[in-house]
Amino acid sequence: MRLFLIVLSLMPLWSLAASDIRNSRDNTLLERFPRSYIVQYKEHQDDDYRLALGELEKINGVWAPEKEQRLSGKLQRITYRIPENHTPNEVFSFFVSQLEGLSAKQLFSCVGRDCGSSNQWANSIFRYSRLYGVDKTQSYASYQLANQYFTLYS
Repeated sequence: MRLFLIVLSLMPLWSLAASDIRNSRDNTLLERFPRSYIVQYKEHQDDDYRLALGELEKINGVWAPEKEQRLSGKLQRITYRIPENHTPNEVFSFFVSQLEGLSAKQLFSCVGRDCGSSNQWANSIFRYSRLYGVDKTQSYASYQLANQYFTLYS
């Protein structure tokens, strides 16, 4: 099984280089948003990946998705820096339309505060604190295409 996590990020221009980080690559099925570049990349075997299929809620003091699916397989995490003159929603829609064009099945999606706390998505789910943003502007979606899973977050 293959798992793909694509994170879209608007970060201050001064904090990042204008080219992909070394040894990174795009997902082979999805086209990159024009003029974006990879700022974080990781590919590894994950034997207990939590695919969020519901908004985040606090259960017994721990933040977790209200519904999730446990997966194992090769995980590819790609975080893109998007051009400042484009909105995260515009880029998110760009990737969603590609997945829908491939007839991927949407498993879950949420927008804004319906997703829960963006701080918890960044820290508890993705373990990448630099993703923290404004709750009302976040978007999340998970898709399945045959035995491959895709997660988008902006």
